[in-house]
Amino acid sequence: MPRIKDNYWVKSGFYTIAQRLSIPVFGVGSFLIIIRSLTEAEMGAWVLFLSIVTAIEVARNGLVKAALVRYYNTDKFEQRTAVKSAAFFINIVYTILTSLSLFLASEAIATVLNSSFLTYMLQIYCLSSILMIAFTHFEYVQQANMQFKGIFYSYFTKQGSFFMIIFGSGEFGPCAVQV
Repeated sequence: MPRIKDNYWVKSGFYTIAQRLSIPVFGVGSFLIIIRSLTEAEMGAWVLFLSIVTAIEVARNGLVKAALVRYYNTDKFEQRTAVKSAAFFINIVYTILTSLSLFLASEAIATVLNSSFLTYMLQIYCLSSILMIAFTHFEYVQQANMQFKGIFYSYFTKQGSFFMIIFGSGEFGPCAVQV
């Protein structure tokens, strides 16, 4: 008789729940450190930045991830490579177009929103989103293959790294120790 811990769906459920819990835990932890260490103007820029980036990422998920997961699992096995390649190509094109547009418009956006900090943040995002093309594509492929263990570890590493950077450079990190 198979044991419960060896059941695919139990393990998948565990990793999905762990991933869904780790994101808010690291997010709240990062937020609590950020809110204590940023000025009001910097925090306002951070909120504007997150709003802009969230809109871009939601559109990417709708355009690339939803289509990949849907067509990867409904098409014939032989067409999976073509579906993955098309999704990767769309992801590259979308990322380059949004990054280029955002980079060129970053100063104008910062001026309109009256936030000088925003220009640099958006430009850094443009560079990092190009560097993260492979990460997003592999995440989408893992989702399509229902490999939830890999998704958990990749998000845990991504969110945990951000948290550790914030923690290490914030009020609580070694940079904050005064002699």
